Amino acid sequence: MAEWCVTVLIFHHVSPDLDYYTNTPPAIFRSQIAALADEFEFLTVREAHRAFLSGEPADRRVVLTFDDGYKDNFLFALPVLKDFGIKATFFILPEFAGRMNEWNQKCGYRTPHLSWHEVDALLAEGHEIASHGLLHAPFTQLSLPEVERELRVSKKMIQERIGVPPSSFSFPYGMTNREVSGLAAAHYDVALSTVKSSETDWFKGRHALRRTYIPVDAEPPRILAIVNGEARL
Repeated sequence: MAEWCVTVLIFHHVSPDLDYYTNTPPAIFRSQIAALADEFEFLTVREAHRAFLSGEPADRRVVLTFDDGYKDNFLFALPVLKDFGIKATFFILPEFAGRMNEWNQKCGYRTPHLSWHEVDALLAEGHEIASHGLLHAPFTQLSLPEVERELRVSKKMIQERIGVPPSSFSFPYGMTNREVSGLAAAHYDVALSTVKSSETDWFKGRHALRRTYIPVDAEPPRILAIVNGEARL
């Protein structure tokens, strides 16, 4: 069976003044997107899944995702996406919509998550809203009933607010295993990890897919090499 592999990029913060390792400053984010926009077609996770099911080629395509659902995505990433006509998938924590990131005790800063009004605005722009769980808990440290609740209840909460059930999930911290991914498969079409996963083939591992990131110091040739799979992170 032939492989079906598409690079899935992961971002978190896009902020001009946040000093944290998951942040990409807006000017750098714009330069990274510009380096890719002429070379690749951008898809949401939902669109990629449809392309996979219909047998469309994965070549020259890339999926753009944002984890955690921060307000800075709306303020600073969205204008860039608008300028380039790109749609993305935003994995949100519905339990923290409109709240500060109190779940992240290690970061040493507080920043707001997207409000439901901002989620609605993203949907109106054609972006996809998907689930990142309830409490940003590491799933491999939870019991399987706790994992199942996170998967099921977060999906229900999002559906009740936006009117559409999310079809994809991203594991907090990228942490999953065979049992966890099996539970995710019962609720979602696609589930994504981070660089902690090695699986890129949608035929083999559609519920534990690898995502990659673009380092903030990457120049255009390296950015293209990363997305082409020539430079692995």
